[in-house]
Amino acid sequence: MKNDSFLRYKRRSRWILLLGILLVVVSPFFLIQPAVLHFFSGQGDIGNSIGGITGPFVGLIGAILVYLSFEQQIEANQTQRKALRNEIIQNQIKSEYETLDKHLTEIKDEFYKLKYRRGLLAIQLNHPHKDSILEGGDAMEAYSHDIKNYGDEIYLDTIEFEYGVRYFFLLINTFHEQLTMSIVPQQQKFYLAKKFLYFYESKIKWQMQLLDRQKLGSEENSGLFSMIHQEALGIMKKTEDMYALYLVEPIIR
Repeated sequence: MKNDSFLRYKRRSRWILLLGILLVVVSPFFLIQPAVLHFFSGQGDIGNSIGGITGPFVGLIGAILVYLSFEQQIEANQTQRKALRNEIIQNQIKSEYETLDKHLTEIKDEFYKLKYRRGLLAIQLNHPHKDSILEGGDAMEAYSHDIKNYGDEIYLDTIEFEYGVRYFFLLINTFHEQLTMSIVPQQQKFYLAKKFLYFYESKIKWQMQLLDRQKLGSEENSGLFSMIHQEALGIMKKTEDMYALYLVEPIIR
């Protein structure tokens, strides 16, 4: 709206300039006509008369030319500000994309860094994870197995793993939120969502489903599993919604 008004004002000023030039060129021809000369006779030199009459038009032309020079400067400043705004936006888009990509890398790293080791339960001779340190998906699967078979009492050897899983879930939730709020173009959002969803589907989804299947029948539990279970359900719901939101086709149907 502001640009349209500015353009109309420019067009009017140019018409005024053309009119002033036309008056300066044409007015002397009218002023030297016999009737006009007779009118000015005895009142001073005819050149002074013509100059006095055309002077305001010349001054008007000069004023308009000065205005047009300022106008061009204003337009150049607007163009420069627009280019600066575009540069700032592009830098922000680049920064947010890089942040999201690093966030996705951190999600993958934290998943593979998950470690599950049982010491207290390993005293049972038939414990399948005796003297074992399991990582990543295997760690989550072993944890689900122990929840099913031994319950979710607080064990000192599982607390670190459980907090690691909750931090891993927090990273996923944060990635969902940041991707939604980001000003990154939709095509780049689609690419990032696709990278996450395919990693989720191939590496995380099965372990999430195991956590859901091993939920306890009793609501009276003393460990962190109930919170982990609820957080896992929330992530599964958000992630399933991402397929439709970003039009990503699942690998496994």
